[in-house]
Amino acid sequence: MNLNATLFVQCLVFFGLAWFTMRFVWPPISKVLDERSERISRGLADAEAASVELSDARETARDQIGQAKLAAREITRQAEMQASDILVRAQEEASAIVARAQNLADQAAVQAKRKAKEELMKDFSSLVFDATKAVLLREVDIDVHRDILDQMIYRDKFDEK
Repeated sequence: MNLNATLFVQCLVFFGLAWFTMRFVWPPISKVLDERSERISRGLADAEAASVELSDARETARDQIGQAKLAAREITRQAEMQASDILVRAQEEASAIVARAQNLADQAAVQAKRKAKEELMKDFSSLVFDATKAVLLREVDIDVHRDILDQMIYRDKFDEK
């Protein structure tokens, strides 16, 4: 074979193959590569957006945690204030109850004392009346008077027991 004809045929085959590749093989490969490149760029953009969203979410979370801590401190402060108010009110109420109980006890003691005095006065007046009656019914004699009074005192001592 001739070198010129071989070279010419090889050039024709090469250009034919190049044309066939450029016409039928290259466009689908190029299309797949473009689609992949587009997907990669979209993925990178999405990753960047997600990164921004993540940093925003972290910042928002930090803000919300800070606000929650402040709210918790405020709630704790209010609870402590309410507890101290309840304690003060309970102490005041207890003092009032003690004062009322003391007042009632004092009134009961005064009443019992008055009642005891009244009963003693009744008993004493009854005793005096009985002694006077006995003295007047008997003849007037000092020894007899002494006996009567001793009997009354003796009777009164045993009546109490």
